[in-house]
Amino acid sequence: MRLEFSDPDPSTNNTTEYEALLLGLRKMKALGHPNFVVKSYSKVIMDHVEKESEARKPEMRQYLEAVRAMEKHFKGFTAINIPRSQNDEADKLAKAAAQKEALPPGVFYEKNHETFDQIDQREANQCYP
Repeated sequence: MRLEFSDPDPSTNNTTEYEALLLGLRKMKALGHPNFVVKSYSKVIMDHVEKESEARKPEMRQYLEAVRAMEKHFKGFTAINIPRSQNDEADKLAKAAAQKEALPPGVFYEKNHETFDQIDQREANQCYP
């Protein structure tokens, strides 16, 4: 998954991880998958999702609320933390994306030119025209 953000505010690792998680949830919804496993090397984000810790910063709470809103579209999903040292595949994809190298077949690619708020508004309009 290669993400490009046009939001003028610089992204942190955690905001980028949440954006990737939300993109993955949208893909799972579009594909009609009711149950699945989310794997990430971001222990912070996985702990938020699995309710093992709370999001304290306002922007992290906003992202977590967006994840919670997406949960209603699924029967359930499990969030698992995979230490980066044990996740060679994701590390290779992250390096390829960062260096703008070709990605392997079957990897989702999306350029996101909308801010998080714009995506939220568009999706809200789709649900409640």
